[in-house]
Parts: sequence; C-alpha cells; structure tokens
Amino acid sequence: PVVNAGADQTIIEGESASLQCVANDVDGSVTSTEWLKDGVLVSSQDRYTTPSTLAVGSYVYSCKATDDDGATGADSVVVTVSAAPTYPDLIVQSPSVNDTTLTEGQSFTASAIVKNQGAGSSASTTLRYYISTNSIISTSDTQLGTDAVSVLSSNGTSSENETVSTSLTSGSYWVGACVDSVSGESSTSNNCSTGVAITIGVQTITIAEAIDNNTLLFSTSGSNDWYGQSSIYYHDNDATQSGNISDNESSSMQTTVTGPGIMSFFWKVSSEANYDKLNFSLDGNQQAEISGNIDWIEKSVTIPSGEHTLTWEYEKDSSVSSGTDAGWVDNLVFKPEVQQAINPAIINYLLSSEIFKTSSSLKKTGQTIIYYQGDDGYYEKGVTSHYTRDDAKEVVTDHLTNLEWADDASVASVRKQWVTQANYDAGNYFDTSGDTATTYCATLALDGGGWRLPTIEELVGLSDYGRHTPAIDPVFVNVDGSLSTYWSSTSNASYSSTAWLVSFYSGTQSYGSKDYNGYVRCVRAGQ
Repeated sequence: PVVNAGADQTIIEGESASLQCVANDVDGSVTSTEWLKDGVLVSSQDRYTTPSTLAVGSYVYSCKATDDDGATGADSVVVTVSAAPTYPDLIVQSPSVNDTTLTEGQSFTASAIVKNQGAGSSASTTLRYYISTNSIISTSDTQLGTDAVSVLSSNGTSSENETVSTSLTSGSYWVGACVDSVSGESSTSNNCSTGVAITIGVQTITIAEAIDNNTLLFSTSGSNDWYGQSSIYYHDNDATQSGNISDNESSSMQTTVTGPGIMSFFWKVSSEANYDKLNFSLDGNQQAEISGNIDWIEKSVTIPSGEHTLTWEYEKDSSVSSGTDAGWVDNLVFKPEVQQAINPAIINYLLSSEIFKTSSSLKKTGQTIIYYQGDDGYYEKGVTSHYTRDDAKEVVTDHLTNLEWADDASVASVRKQWVTQANYDAGNYFDTSGDTATTYCATLALDGGGWRLPTIEELVGLSDYGRHTPAIDPVFVNVDGSLSTYWSSTSNASYSSTAWLVSFYSGTQSYGSKDYNGYVRCVRAGQ
C-alpha cells in the first residue's frame, strides 16, 4: 500500500496536533492502519491526536498500513513543539497610608507594591494613586499623584510611595492605586488595588496659631478661605495655607498693624510659574510676589506710622494648574518701633557737648518739619548733605564722606543673596563667595571698578528723613523706593544667619535672612 502521513506540523507547548494517515492499495484493499511514536504503537486508527503534555522538542510519528495480502507501507511526520510565549500581568498589592486620620488639606504618604505575576517581563510604566468614596478603586476616581515603575521581570515587585494631598472636605474615603497597563499584558482587569479607609476631619488649627502670632486679628476672603494646617510649615509644626481654588479665583488673608515698625514673615508657593501667584500688599499696593516652586524665604517689611492693612493673596489665571497649587505663610513677627519723648533739656545739653562741637561732618537727618519740641526738625543740627552726580559715569559723590556710590540702572533692579543658598543651608553664614552681593560689588566694572558692599553705617547715612518713597536725596536717580531693602556688609551680632539692610521707603534699617534676595548699591572710596 501507498501511505501519506501528512505534512510536518509545529505547535505551541500545551497544544495538540491532529494527524491523519491516508493509505491506498492498487491491487487490493487496506485492512489496517496504525500510528507509532518511536516504534511504539500509540493508535490503531487512521486519525490520531497528540497529547497536549508534550515537552518542547521534535517528535517523529509513523503511520503504518497493511493490505489484504499482508504487505505493509509506512510514512512519517515530524511534530515540533515550541515554547509557549510569555506575557506580563501587573497587579497592585498592599496599599497603605502613613496616617488614616487626616485634617482637610493635610498631606500624607500613600504606598503600594506593584507585582508582575505574569511569565514575561513588563515594560516601565506608571502607578497612579486615587481617592474614592467607596472601597473599589478605579481610574475614574480622583487622582492624587503618580510614581514611576521600572521594568519588572516575572514575579518581580516594586515598592512605591508618594506624598500626596487632597482638597476634599471632611468625610470617609478610601485610598488606593492603579498601575497603567503595559504592552502584551495578559490581563488588565486586575491593575487596581483595593482601597484603604481614611477619615478626613475638619481643620482645627487657627490662622493665628498656624502663623505664630496671637496678637494680630486675621480675616480671610475670596473664593475659599485660608486655613491652618500641619503638613507643610517653616516653624513650629504648622503654617497657614491658601484655600483650594479654581481658575480665575483667588484666596486672601488680611490683618492690620499700627506702625511704625518692622514686620517679617516666611512664605512659600507651589504654582504654575509666572501665572498663578502669591502676592503681598500693603494698603492695597502690591509689595512683592512669588510664583512657581519657591521654598520658604523670609520677607521683611518696614511699616510706616499709622494703621495699615496687610494682605496675602493667592490668585490663579484662566487655565493650567501646577504643583500643589497653593501658597503658605508662616512665622509672622511684628516689632513696633519704640518711640519715647525726649527731654529738650537733655537735647540742649548734648548739642552743647564736645561731640557736636568736634563732629563737623555729622550729617543733618533731612527732617525739617517739627513734630514736637526737641526733635530733628526743631534743631536741624549737623552739616547739610552735599552730593553731585556724574551722569556720564553714573556715579554719585558724597562730598562729606568722600565716598562714591554706584548709581547705574542695576541699582534698582539687581538683587542678590548675602550668602549662596548652599552656604546658608550648610550654616556657612560668613562665606560670601559665589553669586552674592559682596561678589557682585567686587566684580562690578562700572567706571573702572574698585567697588565693595557698604557697611550699615555708610548705607543708612544715605537716608533722608525729610523724604519718603524714596527717602533719599533726589540726586540718586536709580533706587527702589518700595518696601524692598538694600544689603549692607554688616552681619547682625545677635543672629549670625542675618545681616542688616536699609529700606529707602522710609530710610529705616532692619535685618533679614542672609538667603534673602536684597537690592545692592555698591560704594568705593573717592577717586
């Protein structure tokens, strides 16, 4: 007989091959057909299905036919078993939070483990944290944050965590995570974890407590109120934070103080740079703003005499949100200026003493108005200031002190730190190397150079107390007359992390943190 066992076949591990033997006898008939594997009978039929348990490899199956004369014929077929392809299968296990009892707006850390339970490796992907009103977590819930997940081999795991916050109001919620599916994943219905129950309570930290000032009264306004919170702070474990707002909305906090005095505070913002901003205003006039991702920095403000309204406002433009989308204020300190009446008899005695007779270069303060008997305006003692300006060189000469002062446009625009941020963070409060006010003056090329940062005595000597905004002789063309301040080279002996500054809003001096960006007016000896 003539036998045909069929074409060779290739199957995947775990599959079966269907074999069929076709036999013909030209001078008679075929009486039997059988299949053999490696010479061993496996079937006495013309059709045979290989077992699905065959291991990876090649197998020869032979079909043998016998006719009515007892003659036999045979043909073979090769069955090749290939390894089954492998696929990744990602799941999220062990969701957790570091604190299950939160207050409104409080940040917390969410954690989860991503596991690849598939047989094949998974590509890198993203884990997304969600908060839900029920225990079933899905990608339709409110997203809190994301984590990058690296490539995972079969049975590989990756532990992830992220600090997140939510603007949801008080109530019961569940937090979990979902991992984005990867190419070839065998199942995507199991990519989300279960939920972890949390409780969000009403905020109980007052603004006065959070801002570290119980002597001032605070109010809030706008689309949502400022509030006290303990997740992000500079001092004493809490700070005020702007309310959660949407596009084209704002959140404001106000208080009033009675000057004169010096007010300082620390502020911080996390927002869309240049568009969503935290502003500070005095009596409705903006004094400063920060935008983008700005960590805690100190701001010092000279408060004039009388009652004044201070306002901090976080405002958003018409689109886009970045970062935490909020502003913070902390550690607000107001130091009133102590004013004491001076006995005119004492003033007369001092004016007749040797110090006034010999100090012929002692400048007049500039005050000409008499506010009470015995003040500067009453006596107008001292020598009248005498300045000239060389417009070509952009230099002002003080003919009483023989000092020359830089007066180019950069005096009203360039701002520098007293020490670099790296040195400040490391506690190197007297290392003025790097991009600092001291280095700026030392390298200033204006009119041949030779400049330095002035001492506090030299700098405050420019103040003209008969003027304000700016409180300086009008011969100086370039000056920032707002509440912003100019650096001196003099450190504060009480706090080594601070140095003395002068505000030409009213000519007063104050001290500020050495990582503050102050204005710079350089000085040199007369030429």
